[in-house]
Amino acid sequence: MPTPAKHLKPNAKTGVTVDSGVTNVRKSWIPHWQTWMGKENRCVVPVTRFSEYGSVRDPITNNLPLYWFALNEDKPLFWFAGVWTKWSGVRKAKEGPIDTEIFAFLTTRPNAVVESIHSKAMPVILRTPEEIDI
Repeated sequence: MPTPAKHLKPNAKTGVTVDSGVTNVRKSWIPHWQTWMGKENRCVVPVTRFSEYGSVRDPITNNLPLYWFALNEDKPLFWFAGVWTKWSGVRKAKEGPIDTEIFAFLTTRPNAVVESIHSKAMPVILRTPEEIDI
C-alpha cells in the first residue's frame, strides 16, 4: 500500500520520489489508512505460511533469524485479511512511473506462538469461509 507521505522524500539527485510501499498495516486507525478501510478495499491474501524475524542477531553473521509459521506441518491454505487499491507512482527508480494494483495485509496483536518471536504484531489470519465473508 502507499507509504504515508510524511515518510517519503524525493531523491536529492533526480527529484523523483520512490514509494516502495508498505506490506503490513498495523495501526489501521491512523488517518492515512482510513481511506482503504471500507468494504470496497477489502481483500484476502492466500498463504500457506508466513515468517517473522527474531529480535536477537546471530553473533557471527549479525543477521536476524527468520522463523516460519504455518497452521500445521501440512501447510494448508489459509488467508490474511488485507486491503488493496489502484495506485500510480514510482516503486523503483529504474522502472519509472507505473499504474498498478497494490495490497497490504492487516496485522493484530500476536498470539502466544508468534509473540515469543515477534512481540509487536502478526497477520490477521482467516481460516473459515465465514471469517472470509466478514
